[in-house]
Amino acid sequence: MAHIVSACHSFKVFPRLGLAIACFAVRALADNCSFQAVELPITNVTGSGVTARGAVISVGLSLQQLATQVSSTKNTWIFDVNSPCSNPDWNSLKCAAFEGIPYNFHTSPTYKNTTNAVTGGKYTGFVAKDNLHAGNASIDAYSYATFTENPGDLGHSQHYLGLGVESTLLSALRSSSTIASRTWSYFYGLTGATTEHQMDGSVVLGGYDAAKTTGDSVVFSLGSNSCGYGGMAVTIMDFQLLFPSGKRASIFTDGGALGACVTPDFPGVIAMPHSPYYSNFESLAGMILDPSGNRSFGYDFFTMLYTSDSVFRGDIIITLSNGTDTLNITVPNHQLVRPEMSIDNNGELVANSSKMNLLMLDDRDVDQNDLAIIGRQFFTSAYLMVNYDDNEFTMWSANPTTAQNLRTVYNKDSSSCISVSTSPNPIGNPIGTPNTSPSTSPNTSPTPTPSHGLSSSAIVGIAIGGVGGLALVGLAIWFLRFRRRSPPLAEQPAEQPVGALPMDYPDYMAKHAQTVPSLAQEVPAADVMPHELQGMTRKPQELPA
Repeated sequence: MAHIVSACHSFKVFPRLGLAIACFAVRALADNCSFQAVELPITNVTGSGVTARGAVISVGLSLQQLATQVSSTKNTWIFDVNSPCSNPDWNSLKCAAFEGIPYNFHTSPTYKNTTNAVTGGKYTGFVAKDNLHAGNASIDAYSYATFTENPGDLGHSQHYLGLGVESTLLSALRSSSTIASRTWSYFYGLTGATTEHQMDGSVVLGGYDAAKTTGDSVVFSLGSNSCGYGGMAVTIMDFQLLFPSGKRASIFTDGGALGACVTPDFPGVIAMPHSPYYSNFESLAGMILDPSGNRSFGYDFFTMLYTSDSVFRGDIIITLSNGTDTLNITVPNHQLVRPEMSIDNNGELVANSSKMNLLMLDDRDVDQNDLAIIGRQFFTSAYLMVNYDDNEFTMWSANPTTAQNLRTVYNKDSSSCISVSTSPNPIGNPIGTPNTSPSTSPNTSPTPTPSHGLSSSAIVGIAIGGVGGLALVGLAIWFLRFRRRSPPLAEQPAEQPVGALPMDYPDYMAKHAQTVPSLAQEVPAADVMPHELQGMTRKPQELPA
């Protein structure tokens, strides 16, 4: 791009108006094409005397860091210091650790409560405004929902980073031309029991991290009614147990298929109907449920507990399909099984080594006919990219690495910027272009290749050569730029009601509240767990854009 602009400067007198307009438009395009992919680390945050893990955002003039849970069905909900705890039996430290550190709005002069109390689904809260910082991007006067009443979700109590289909965060970043499309990507990191099996994850807004993908991708359509508004529906074609001996066994005995909803804020790798799927899994693995209680009411709510000598020691291989292409995701045992995790009254994460927690859910009784749910721990082994502009989502096998190669994803309105990219290889990736800013570490992974064609947000142009072609492109961009300007940072509307979006996956909190014991008791035989363990989720509803 630099050599094109300098060429324009070399003309002392423009012999043709078209060339003058072209050069001006190219300069304007260069100024207006500063899109980037914004990365938020999923890591530990310390505050209020506790440590919590989540996608990190900073709120207010004080830049207080919060650990949030990524939600694909909601908008942003934040616990503040006035929000009631989900469990009245918990003390302030335990509650703060579960919530991801409550926001102290008293320290921020930019904070504003904009509405009276309103309801959003089964939740009650109000809309507040404050400055939000996500990665290297910021939004002034960002609107979010905060709780004013007990949400009643025992075991699922953490801030939500709202990345649903009507996400005000994505819309604000797009309208300010910070990101080139309403796209987000997700790698949860590694959350095993030992340090060698732990790693920070990341959320990327406006693109994805190519370094954390490997192999071919599969593209799925968004918006399945079976998975709710803007839901992500997939078909599970097979589910295999891979034993340490190398033997394989499938829980699909009749050659059928199982529908599933992808829900990144749901605890565990997967929830599936008991008959025949989970029953087959349990039988093939030869596991014995823990006699003192077969469900965890700790960090990974309602996942399964087994005796340490009988728990499954192998990996699982889940085969997903979009109806045409398939993708095999292998979840290693160190991301599938670990000691039961809880938070004690000091706000510390502890491991009960007398019980082994299989991060799967057995859907029985009232849940037997529910669709399967693919939860957050699945994304220790898979990489997800959601593109609302193209109404699709993409998955790869994950490549756990600390290397980074951020790629910007364009939509139809921003794809013209590709032809003036400062990247040495602007069409080197079929989905996005590399960020012009240097990566934090070199890319060690090959560029992933989708298993079928390019989407409309894919790279659709090639470098424009010659003055004639440049003039045409420049004139078009000049016209579009002055036809629709974006504000520098979009301020959110002041009166945003907390609306409800349909969500059809099982509400475990509502269905099983009567079975949940008090979580305030001390955890027996506990050892302090190494860092990098996931946070909790719960289920508030969408705040409309």
